[in-house]
This record gives sequence, C-alpha cells and structure tokens, in this order.
Amino acid sequence: MTYTEDNGDRLALNGIPTRSSRYPLPASSKLWVAGIFSDRGDSTNVNLLLDPGWALFAPYLKTAQIYHCPADTEPVDQAGIPGGQSVNVRSYSMNCKMGASWMNIDGRLYLGWGGYLSFQRAAQVATVGPADLFVFVDVYARSICFPFFGVYLAEDAFFNFPASYHGQGGVLGYADGHVARHRWTDPRTIFPQSPNFHAHHDPSPNNPDLAWLRQRTSRPGDGW
Repeated sequence: MTYTEDNGDRLALNGIPTRSSRYPLPASSKLWVAGIFSDRGDSTNVNLLLDPGWALFAPYLKTAQIYHCPADTEPVDQAGIPGGQSVNVRSYSMNCKMGASWMNIDGRLYLGWGGYLSFQRAAQVATVGPADLFVFVDVYARSICFPFFGVYLAEDAFFNFPASYHGQGGVLGYADGHVARHRWTDPRTIFPQSPNFHAHHDPSPNNPDLAWLRQRTSRPGDGW
C-alpha cells in the first residue's frame, strides 16, 4: 500500500522476471521481487529480494525474513523435489491479476485470463472491493516459482498450489490490508501431488478450493 501511495496509485509490477546480463535492471523491467525458483540459485538468493537493482520492494523491506513463512521448512531443490540443501528464501507470491506486467507475461494466453480484470491501480481494485481480492498468498514449497501466484480462471487446474501449513489452511493478504487464514477443504489442495510442479498445470476437477481462489483473484470483465 505504501508503494502504491508513492507511485501515483500504481500497483507494483508483477509477472515473470526479466533475465538480463545488464545490472542493475532498467526500472521498467523490475518487478516487486525477482527470482524463478526452477532456476539454479534463485530460490536461495536474497539479493533478488533486497537489492534495489532487482526488486521494487527492496527500498521498503530490508530483511529477507519477512518473505519467508516460519512454517515453510521443507528443503527442496530447484525442481521442487524434496531433499535439497536449503529452504526457499521466499514463501509468498503475488496474485497474478495484481500489477500484471504485459511486457513479460501474456496472461490471456498463458492462463486463460481473457475476459477477467487485471488490476494496475488501486483505484481499479476499489471498484471491485479490496477486502474481497487477495494480493499475497503463501505457496507450497515445491510449487512456488515466479513472483506471481497463477490461478487458472476458466478451468479446474492448479498453476501453483497454495500452502497448507497452518492447520491445513493458508494465509492470504488482501488488498485492503487485512490478513486472514483460510482452511482448504479438498485433500488434493492440502496434500498436493504432481509429476512436475514446475510444469504449472495440474488438473483438479470440481475442486472447491479452486473455485474459492478464483472468486478472490479477479472478476469477469474487459479492459485494464
């Protein structure tokens, strides 16, 4: 919310980080944080969170611990396979429809976002109801990857699995600033299974948790 107030009502950019040999990145390429956890080294690199050359939130958040849930304790490797040497440096991702950067992710093709609102400014969120739209969610350690949390809006499949570390529930931060735990109801959400979590497409027909997430990700509509 502070970032938005400092930047003319604009939400922090969110999407797939730009990969470049240039350092620091140009301002137009930076997202709220950087890092693709399927890439070697990104999942433990605190610079992608704390260096202003990579992350828009770096001037605001000075410690990496704020990005990590204490309940996220499973060491994984870069493919999301248990048995790695370190836990992920980041446990949270941002709603794919908040601050989506069309420079580096075409969500209309990638996630079937056509016909759903994509929020670029806080004023746009206000027209829907900021208490009803999540911005951040804790993500299952083997599934987290990009800075954004993907939600398929037109099919019953997981792009990312939410975490269920808190009494078989997850914690979400909403656009009005409140934070709340939600208990998942489907075992397929609580105990995620995938042949490849970083393929980001795990069908889960008639999963009520997916319906719940879709309702809090965006709304049908055109524009923005």
